[in-house]
Amino acid sequence: MDSILRFYKRCLRDEQDIKGQSGGACLAALGIFAEVGGVRGTGRPLTLMVGTALGPCAVAGLGANILLGRGRKMPGRPRSTLAFAAVLLPLALLSWRVLYSAQFAHGLDR
Repeated sequence: MDSILRFYKRCLRDEQDIKGQSGGACLAALGIFAEVGGVRGTGRPLTLMVGTALGPCAVAGLGANILLGRGRKMPGRPRSTLAFAAVLLPLALLSWRVLYSAQFAHGLDR
């Protein structure tokens, strides 16, 4: 029974390590983004800039949950779920970008 408990604790610790590494990667990306100039509004509405930032964040969070989490099974997610995510997450990102930006004048320019 002790070996099962130790294994379970180790698995939880590994999952927490992955989440910590993901957070560190996000902070590094934000640091690089700020270093190269950050947000440049160039006359765009604030709601357009905020919306086009929050949409990809939501898709990335969903993707991280699907791809990095194990779900309820010890071996991890089935390959079909991973393939499904690999196809649908980019489509969700593109859909968000087009549908949200199309609401603004010149939102899809460039």
